Amino acid sequence: MEPRFDLMNNNLGAKIAKRIYNVALAIVDSPLPQATQNLVMLRASQGSFPLNVDTLETGS
Repeated sequence: MEPRFDLMNNNLGAKIAKRIYNVALAIVDSPLPQATQNLVMLRASQGSFPLNVDTLETGS
């Protein structure tokens, strides 16, 4: 099965990926408790664009 839209090989995909990364970074940098952050990330990963928390830097 082929994807309908290849996000990794076009400019629009790069823009979308950048926005999703920024949202994930905002969640990690938020004052939410770690358990709540994990739930938010889990729920977000169930969408079309899974977030890879392992690649995020929190600056701490």
